[in-house]
Amino acid sequence: MKTKSPYRKSCRISDGKIREIVRYFSLDLPAIKTTELTRLNPKTVDNWYGYIRKVLLWEMNRESDEMFS
Repeated sequence: MKTKSPYRKSCRISDGKIREIVRYFSLDLPAIKTTELTRLNPKTVDNWYGYIRKVLLWEMNRESDEMFS
């Protein structure tokens, strides 16, 4: 089965919903408010917020390694 999103392998939500989650994350909205605005399951939004944090951390570590190399 082909996934709907290029962002994660086993993602079943649309790119539009993912963009909404990222936009609300960047506006510092809590996950519960994002859940209300996107009408997604709270667990889904929590998982995406955690995923975004991991990606940001990975990117920051990669940049700092390049800076000190």
